[in-house]
Amino acid sequence: MGSPENETERRDAERQHWVTISQPFYISKFEISQDEWKAVMGRNPSRHAATGAPSDKVPLNTGTYPVEEVSFNDALDFCQKLPELNGWKALLPTEAEWEYACRAGSNTVFPWGNSLNGDRANCDGRYPYGVNEQGPNIGRPVEVGCYAPNAWGIHDMIGNVREWCLDSFHEFDSIAVTDPVYINHNGKRVSRGGAWGSLAWGCRTSHRVDFDAFSGNPGVGVRIIYKKHNPSVNYREPVEQAPQFPSAKENASSSVTSVSSFPSPQPVRPIIVDNSTPSQNIPRQGPAKGSLTFVVPVGAAQRIRQEGLPKVKIGKLVNGKFPMVVGKSIPASPISKSGNHNQYELLYPDGRKLGLVYSQVNLVPGSVYSDIYVYPDPIKIAGPKTPRQFSDYFVIAGVR
Repeated sequence: MGSPENETERRDAERQHWVTISQPFYISKFEISQDEWKAVMGRNPSRHAATGAPSDKVPLNTGTYPVEEVSFNDALDFCQKLPELNGWKALLPTEAEWEYACRAGSNTVFPWGNSLNGDRANCDGRYPYGVNEQGPNIGRPVEVGCYAPNAWGIHDMIGNVREWCLDSFHEFDSIAVTDPVYINHNGKRVSRGGAWGSLAWGCRTSHRVDFDAFSGNPGVGVRIIYKKHNPSVNYREPVEQAPQFPSAKENASSSVTSVSSFPSPQPVRPIIVDNSTPSQNIPRQGPAKGSLTFVVPVGAAQRIRQEGLPKVKIGKLVNGKFPMVVGKSIPASPISKSGNHNQYELLYPDGRKLGLVYSQVNLVPGSVYSDIYVYPDPIKIAGPKTPRQFSDYFVIAGVR
C-alpha cells in the first residue's frame, strides 16, 4: 500500500508499507448512482443534475451519473439504510480495502499501467501523467461504468468522482499492519481515486486527499462495501467536531491545508471583488481581513477546491488592462464593480500552470497567496469578448 519513493508526483503521506486484509468483503462494481441514492435517501443532492446548481446543470438524464455533493456522514447514513444480507452489512471501505480493490493485483501508478491523459478514466486530460499527449477534459462526471474496469471487473476506481473512505487522514508507518483503519474524529475523512476535474497525477492509485466530513463536494461520491463488522464501532464524525471558522487573527497566523477546513458558506452570493469590503449584511466567509480576492475561471476554481490547494502563485502578466464588470447573478440586484482588470497566469506553488486570474490591482509575479478560499458559486462577468453576462467565474481569496 502506498507509492514507491521514485514515483513521479509522489507525496510524503504515501509511504509504502505492507498491509494484510484478513476479512473478506464485497465491493460495489460501480460508484453509487444518483438514482440509487435517491431510491434510498429520497432526494438527489448532486450538483450535476437537473436539480443541481445552475452553473453545473447538464442537459441529460443524470440518473446513472455518480451521486456527489454528499458528506461523509451522509454516506454512512446511506449505508445504514441498506439491508443486512446474511450478517453482512453495508459500510464505506477503509483506505486499505479501497486501495486493495483499486489495484486489483497491480503495483503500477494506475491499475492499468503508468500513464493517464483522460483516455482510461474521467479526469482533466489536458494535464497528462506519464505521457506527453494531452487528452480529453469532459469537465463533469459521466455515467458510471463508461470506462473499462480494472482486472477484477470494478469500474471507475480512478476518476469520475472521488470516493469516501472510513479513515481520517494520517501519516502511514513503514511497519506491516493488519486490517488498518484510523479514526481520530478530527472533522475530516479521506477520499480516494481522483475526480473529473483532477489533474492526472491526482488520480494515482496511492494519492490521498482529506475533506471536511460535514460538507458535500461536486467531485466526491460514494462506493460501498459489504462485510461483517462490529456494529458497536462508531464511525460517524460527531457534530461537535464540525469546523468553526477561525477569527481573523487566528486565520492570519494559521497554516490552512485544505479549503475544506472552512465551513460551508451561507446561501448568499458573494459580492466582494478585488479588495473591496463586503456589505455589512453579508457574513464574512473567506480568509482573514485584508486578504486579496481574485476572479478566476470556473475550471481553475474547481481544481483548487478538489485538490485542497493551500497556496497559489501569481505568474506573468498575460494581457493588458481591459474593462470588465463583476456583479451578482440576480438582475434585480445589480451590485457590480467595473474597471480595468489585469490578467495573470495562476500557478501551482511549484510553478505549473493552474489557470488565469483577473485582478483590478497590480499583482507581483512570483507572489504567493495562502489560506485559499473558493466562494460557493460563480459570479457573473461581462467582459470584452461578449456583451452578455455569464456564470463561468468564481471569486477566490487568499492572504499574501
